[in-house]
Amino acid sequence: MSRLTIKHIFNSYPVRLILFLELTFILFRVLFIALVFLKGKTIDTLDIPNLFIYALRLDLAAISYIAALPILIWIIYQYTNSRFLLKIKNTIIVFFLPIVTIILFSNLSIFLHTNKLRIRFNCNKLSAAETFVNFLNVMIC
Repeated sequence: MSRLTIKHIFNSYPVRLILFLELTFILFRVLFIALVFLKGKTIDTLDIPNLFIYALRLDLAAISYIAALPILIWIIYQYTNSRFLLKIKNTIIVFFLPIVTIILFSNLSIFLHTNKLRIRFNCNKLSAAETFVNFLNVMIC
């Protein structure tokens, strides 16, 4: 494969979107590890690389759900050159990225306040919205 085609592959929209999302998940995982240490808990140094290795499958699964529709629209755009499809793709990205960010921040916020990473929680017992707003106030101030 020539150097020019490799450059085009890494400059393509799907690869850039997938790499951006993976870097976002890695950043939040680093924040999570920092929060664990700030809470006074310890993680074995051998477990830290394993956190990233084992989470890669989960990250790729989440990325495939998030990026599937924008990449499909991008592929259709390559054949039709319709500007309307680009607007739809950008709207989907602008809609999904804040939702993903809110979910990741709320996960960190819940861990910060309860010392437990909760996958499922009872909405009657935990007011996640108030916890998240308090967490954002702490982060901003």
